[in-house]
Amino acid sequence: MREMHRNTEEWDRILVIYDVATDKNRNRVVRILESYGIRVQRSAFECHLNYKRIDSMKNQLKKCLSDKDSIRIYRICESCFDVGKYDSIPVYSSDSVIV
Repeated sequence: MREMHRNTEEWDRILVIYDVATDKNRNRVVRILESYGIRVQRSAFECHLNYKRIDSMKNQLKKCLSDKDSIRIYRICESCFDVGKYDSIPVYSSDSVIV
């Protein structure tokens, strides 16, 4: 996997999505991700982490996965990420689309 960080001082906005086959592994993944960010969809978390925290999260997640499971981690640049509000509910919009 290509390294996502550049130096020790930078913080990146990260999108983590997962597809985990068993409830046991899925619950472990969710507990780990809850300690690093906020859930924005049923199987997606948004995190704001520096490179040490990204590496730590990745190492913890690797221990929870079987061959049937998948976790994708995307770095989202700040200029691609706009936050607005609508009736006190965060609305996230971007010119970029990740599929």
